[in-house]
Amino acid sequence: MREPLPINALEIIGYANRLTETMRPAVVPPIFRMKSEHGRIFLPPYVMQEGFVCSAMEKSEADLKQFNEAGEVTLFAPALEARRDHELWITEDGAHRYEPISDAETKLREIATKNIAAAVSALQDGDDAAAKKFCRIALCADDRLIEPLAISAAIARRQIDRGTERLMAKLAAKRTTPSGFEIMVDGYVSKAAAPVAQPVSDLLSQHSMAGIATKKAA
Repeated sequence: MREPLPINALEIIGYANRLTETMRPAVVPPIFRMKSEHGRIFLPPYVMQEGFVCSAMEKSEADLKQFNEAGEVTLFAPALEARRDHELWITEDGAHRYEPISDAETKLREIATKNIAAAVSALQDGDDAAAKKFCRIALCADDRLIEPLAISAAIARRQIDRGTERLMAKLAAKRTTPSGFEIMVDGYVSKAAAPVAQPVSDLLSQHSMAGIATKKAA
């Protein structure tokens, strides 16, 4: 078993992913570096537990450079002091934020709520492209939400895109019953403007490494 690392001995120099515009906002797993030994770098997967980073993969500066050149990590400067019970997340415009977990969750929930409301408004106006964009942002902020899936399914139904509608229903099945989801979709269909003939693009451009690190206390 790898040595547990006290969080107060570490700093954050980036995160283990490279997010495109369609993948933000998002919570990301930090890349840690030992404050006293900059050549000791720690990447996910790991577990955050009681003020320690447990089971992290240790890499060298040369390894990190290769990962960066391959587009597998994002690095930033200056380094951030690692803190217990904090979350690293990326805003819609690509800026990084490192905040107490409760604060980060509140802000991401607000982003999701705002974009769901915007998606409904766009749906009522017949602007399906904007509605899909707002749904994507809402899901990036909180991938547990059902509303963006139901709105996207409603758009797909109006456009007779059965494949996308089935996909949304399959994703929603993890969080609600089929009948409950169907009722939600019917409700959004009834709110929508007259249908237009345009394809529904894939809604789920998510963090390729989402879930790679368990960042909350076990």
